[in-house]
Amino acid sequence: MGAENASTERPSDASTYFATSDYYKLWVKEVRRGTVGRPPIPAKLSLGDLVLEIGVGEGRVMRYVFTTSKPRLYIGLDISSDILRFLRGRGDIYIELVQADGLYLPVRDRALTCVLCIATSHYILDKARLFLEVYRALKEKGVFLSNFKDLSRLHIALQYHARNLLNNLLRYKTLRKLLYHSCRMVVILFNRLGLKRYGLDPDWLKSIFTYGVTPYYPIRRKDCIRMLMMAGFDVRWIIDRAGEFIALSVK
Repeated sequence: MGAENASTERPSDASTYFATSDYYKLWVKEVRRGTVGRPPIPAKLSLGDLVLEIGVGEGRVMRYVFTTSKPRLYIGLDISSDILRFLRGRGDIYIELVQADGLYLPVRDRALTCVLCIATSHYILDKARLFLEVYRALKEKGVFLSNFKDLSRLHIALQYHARNLLNNLLRYKTLRKLLYHSCRMVVILFNRLGLKRYGLDPDWLKSIFTYGVTPYYPIRRKDCIRMLMMAGFDVRWIIDRAGEFIALSVK
């Protein structure tokens, strides 16, 4: 899957990207290698007994939830059928798995006690619609917990513009080959130096130059609060953490 064989066509949106790329296979690998940390969920937070997670992925958040609470029903929602097949192969997991878009939750109104959206919101462009859909699906006093990449932070803004620039450059085949081989040398050097961080992997590099950089939609904190309140939520608290913020909102 090297850059020299990469298609010039790029996924048109985040849903297409996650349904067609090998993102989840690589993400599972990173989680198993230990380069991805514990999900930012307060241990004492009460989630209730009907929980839905948007972007269940390889089950990292779900497994943590079950160490601190025992919901009666846990719905793991994801856009990728590949990752859901991976989870169905795990005999230690007892949840409902659903392939769906987070902007169209397949539950009736006022059905859930909690919606989690961990390490997923920055892949969703239309956050106003997301908040309205979550609000619709929650019971009264239901909890919405999500983390967001903070666009007001300089390094997050630079990441956002750098990703857009790289995806535009990858449209050109010759330039794509040059960038691939240059970046490959850097990644090999980092690995020889023993620097193991998320994304510093030759397989990730091949994926980037085949499918493009992962869709990335950070948001400014003040804009996020405004959208949550417009959807009807009571924003109870916000915690800043290394370029992101975690928001707890109640219906």
